[in-house]
Amino acid sequence: MQTEKQRERLVGLLKETFEYTRGTCIDFDEAAEINADYLMSNNVVVLPCKVGHTVYSFSTDFGVVLPYLVGTLNIGYMGKSGVYYSYEANCSDPETDELLDEIDFESEDIGKTVFLSREEAENALKERK
Repeated sequence: MQTEKQRERLVGLLKETFEYTRGTCIDFDEAAEINADYLMSNNVVVLPCKVGHTVYSFSTDFGVVLPYLVGTLNIGYMGKSGVYYSYEANCSDPETDELLDEIDFESEDIGKTVFLSREEAENALKERK
């Protein structure tokens, strides 16, 4: 959960980048890129998904795509490798709420074995067949 102090810091960073681009002859897209670069250089992180989001993965054995609800986000630090983000997600039967499967994945797995939309997962499954 974001704290008020974090929010104030983010607002301050945004104001700094707007001051930098104000009155210059750059278009909106260039300003957006400058702002994004500035925020990222000041440790603002945009995660690909968060707790409560649904992600999709598939079983090549059974040839089906399943929805998984992200329940846990773990943030760790691996020395020179930097920060890593790992997730835990569960797939439950919508009628009985019985746990069918659970997965652990990292941010790098999104787009490879875990997907943000059912369509992406189904396309990846088709490619692997």
